[in-house]
Amino acid sequence: SVSLLPNPNGLYVTQGKSASGELLVNLTSGLPKSVQLKYYTSKGLSVTINPSSGEPPFSSEITVSAASSLATGTYPLQIWGSVNGATVGSASISIDVVSGPTYALTFDESGLPSNGAWTVTLYPASASPEGTAPASGLVQHEVSHSDQATFYVPAGAYSYSVSSSGYAAFPSSGKSLISAASSVPVKFV
Repeated sequence: SVSLLPNPNGLYVTQGKSASGELLVNLTSGLPKSVQLKYYTSKGLSVTINPSSGEPPFSSEITVSAASSLATGTYPLQIWGSVNGATVGSASISIDVVSGPTYALTFDESGLPSNGAWTVTLYPASASPEGTAPASGLVQHEVSHSDQATFYVPAGAYSYSVSSSGYAAFPSSGKSLISAASSVPVKFV
């Protein structure tokens, strides 16, 4: 069987535009065989997975486009892997369709060894400047093996937590008010 890990596990997509994430496909048991990736989602969302098959471990880019007429809200995207027609693993990604633009919120890491894994979880704060939480309150979780982790989010207030096994993160948590592209430096010791 295989594990499918979406990275991040949720995406904000502006009406009429697209957003991308990564899917990590790893072997959990058995011998590696070519895995075909398939998906199911709501009408009004179109999805491309590239590559759509491979022998684990491999990663694919998932691009989700929302029709400009699609109502705002959260839609599920189900992805599963199959070998010779038999399902060997699955994952779910939350797609939050928003009306306004999204902005890059980038976490810049220093202090970890090359290829060290670290995790960022991003939560919508209870209220944005307009007094409403961003869209549906999508919680995004991303594991990075590089020195950056980037989320694309609508304007609003967010809180975050950062961690890496065996290291202390400074800051390990905090808040960001997003109205343009922003970055947060994180140091691990």
